[in-house]
Amino acid sequence: TYLEVSHAMPTDIDLTYLREQQAEGAEEATPNIVPVYETLKLTQAKDGFLRSDIAQDGSGLGEVEVKLADLSFVPEVQPEGAIRVAQVNGTWTHALNEKKHHVLTVKAHVGDITADPEMIPYAPIAFTLDAAYEGAAPQTAQDLASIRAQESSLKLSSFAITTKEASLTATADFVASATDVLPVGMASLQLTNVPYVLGELRQYGLLNASNEPLVTHILSLTTGTPVEELKDADIEISRTRGGSFAIGHTTFEELFATVLQHSLQPRQKAPAAVPATPKAEPKKIQVEEGVRG
Repeated sequence: TYLEVSHAMPTDIDLTYLREQQAEGAEEATPNIVPVYETLKLTQAKDGFLRSDIAQDGSGLGEVEVKLADLSFVPEVQPEGAIRVAQVNGTWTHALNEKKHHVLTVKAHVGDITADPEMIPYAPIAFTLDAAYEGAAPQTAQDLASIRAQESSLKLSSFAITTKEASLTATADFVASATDVLPVGMASLQLTNVPYVLGELRQYGLLNASNEPLVTHILSLTTGTPVEELKDADIEISRTRGGSFAIGHTTFEELFATVLQHSLQPRQKAPAAVPATPKAEPKKIQVEEGVRG
């Protein structure tokens, strides 16, 4: 038995939310807490919908689909802070094939996302995903223990996050089976404008003195290029049956050893504050003629 539910999305919605709570009153008295609400006006093209068709036996079989277009989020008190999304399309399916293997697919595209440069300096932004999995779908501990009893595969046809200044894209195709502990296959990862990305991570504190040496060293190992000379990173990941993972110009074992070595290094601590020494009173010295003291 399947239950199908369809939502026809409205073209105009006012979303009011609690932005903050402010304290008002005299300092010596208990303050009054005043809630501050803000309203976002959401508009979108007609014919937008969200639909699901899910099996009611707990198997998780079914599908979900969403389709929206020309979305606009406009703060009522600050219209110049509007965010616009050209489209949101996505499908998720879970079915059984002729081998009675579970097949899960997901496809999604969001974007372009645009806004005033002061609001989102990286716009336009877009996100794309196209992936499929075939194999066991463990529901219990017994299922999880026997997941390697049949061959399973994961295929990432497309993954991409793009912005005005940089992009991250990836593809992958791996197969796992009971005859090997680790999956075999290959993947590809591309990151453009690495200097810009590192600079932004530093600006927002995600890269700091404690973790940046490790991140830049890993980039140099995997790309085979000193990080100061690196413009775009193109990393191939692969493994053959019975072998080890090759990650760019290095291996998984070497990367693991690098991370382990970094984690075991003592963290540099800020120098302890030295208490100020009271200034000594100047001593009076009598100096007789011909004598220095």
